[in-house]
Amino acid sequence: MLTGVLVVSLLQSGHCGNPTASVYFNRAQNNAKLGRTRAAIEDATKSIELDPGNWLVYELRANSYFKIGPYENSINDFRKAIVLAPKEIRLRESLAMVIAKTGENEFLINEVTKSIKSGLKSYRLYEMRADAYYREEMYEKAAEDLTVILSMPIAKDKWKRWEFLKLRGRCYLRSKQYVKAEKDCTEALAIAPDDSKTYFCRADVRERMGKYKESIDDLTKTIKFDPGNGRAFSMRAKIYEQLGEKQKAAADRKEAIRLGDKQWGI
Repeated sequence: MLTGVLVVSLLQSGHCGNPTASVYFNRAQNNAKLGRTRAAIEDATKSIELDPGNWLVYELRANSYFKIGPYENSINDFRKAIVLAPKEIRLRESLAMVIAKTGENEFLINEVTKSIKSGLKSYRLYEMRADAYYREEMYEKAAEDLTVILSMPIAKDKWKRWEFLKLRGRCYLRSKQYVKAEKDCTEALAIAPDDSKTYFCRADVRERMGKYKESIDDLTKTIKFDPGNGRAFSMRAKIYEQLGEKQKAAADRKEAIRLGDKQWGI
């Protein structure tokens, strides 16, 4: 195979005769590596004109359009590449990634669902669909996808497992499945015992379950690891008020106001 530098040299000098599709493709790859995105698109287009059957060229041009836009062109090229290489899972993942950038959650959900139903699936596809479900406030669906991921080999990595557990915990909180949410938060905290956000999530869950003492404990840990969290002081103040501990409630309310928590009218 010709090196990128040699291909560029031959094309510029005119010693290539009539350049072939592979010559343009090689130069497109070289331009892409050098960050010459528009030049890469131009060469990929010329390669496609000479040989429209190479899915790798469509993928290269799709990735280039993904960098500079428009996203619609990237989506179209990934679709063409998928027609030529329907079993390449990375094309499905890349297409989903572009669609995610457009913010069209329903479009993303439908595209990933089609891929999964065809037998082509990966944790990245489930992850992107879960994220789209979450943004659409379809929390139970998001939790279902995260459950699938947690059954995959990727979840054997403890930090990946932590990431997906805390996300599923939030989904369970939003869908009012408090027992499941508490369990996921607890398992996530066993992996990362300094995770202030998950302490806050579990505190929220436990407050809704009527476990006020446990919720206060979690909020205290939230504040320990994130002392600037005004919302934690606000929530703890409200629980103290419910328990009749007026002085503690007043102190937390004062701190929440100092930190600019807006629910106290600041």
